[in-house]
Amino acid sequence: MIKRFVLLVCLSVFGFNASAQTTPFKKVETLAYKLDVPTSWETRVIGDVGVSFLALAPLTSDTDPFRENLTIVVQDVAGTSNTMKSIMEESKHDIINQLDRGNVFDEGSGTSKQGKYQRMAYSTFQNGIALRYESRFFQVGTKVYILLFSSEKALYPEYERRATQMMDSFVINP
Repeated sequence: MIKRFVLLVCLSVFGFNASAQTTPFKKVETLAYKLDVPTSWETRVIGDVGVSFLALAPLTSDTDPFRENLTIVVQDVAGTSNTMKSIMEESKHDIINQLDRGNVFDEGSGTSKQGKYQRMAYSTFQNGIALRYESRFFQVGTKVYILLFSSEKALYPEYERRATQMMDSFVINP
């Protein structure tokens, strides 16, 4: 239930397209984690569990239908049978079965400053717009951290470097 809500929240962040300009990064730190975000991006710290952070690319046009963004979702799995793997599997199932033309096209693992993570890339359509998502899943203790970068599919190559830099900089505070 929570996972579906989080997925819908992440899919509903609409606004306008962002510029592909190179910008410097700023450090953003919460009590739980820190990461680097382009200085021109708007940031919102929302809470501790559920959608906890949102970084939004700047507005550049009155006609562009989507605002690229990075969302961080925190799920506390204490007292449940959920694990990072089960959350990923349920997310994959929901993407394929509940989203318009949902397609998981890449899965794997990697390493960043935070350590090892699992990743999933997928595409879907929302309100007639082709979207691409890159997600990373980390588990530390009973908390699963999900980083989700969202962009228009056609513009993803312009944002890929910044998305990777933001997600690579993510570190959970001790």
